[in-house]
Amino acid sequence: MELEKLIHLTKHFSIAHHVQGRIRFKINRELMNDPIVKEISVFSDLLQTQINGFLTIRLNKAAFSLVIEYDSDKIPPATWEKLLQIPTHQEKLLLLQKFLGGSNVSES
Repeated sequence: MELEKLIHLTKHFSIAHHVQGRIRFKINRELMNDPIVKEISVFSDLLQTQINGFLTIRLNKAAFSLVIEYDSDKIPPATWEKLLQIPTHQEKLLLLQKFLGGSNVSES
């Protein structure tokens, strides 16, 4: 479920800065009041258990940004750009399923 929430948000992201192992996304200002954005810190731990290589997620409301730290040996850096370029929710889910751990992900 938390993976679904993250996928929902990606249409509002753009890459602000990316170095191997850490990516910062800019978030559309209007989205900052979305209930899903407000839950990001809550579901961060759950995402870490779902996605192999996912380390941390931090929301900076003042800067309208989201920082994800990841293990680049498990998640190739190009995955993040692909995630933003893929047009459909289902295709994004299929991309991220390659990195899933033992948890199930529901489809919407």
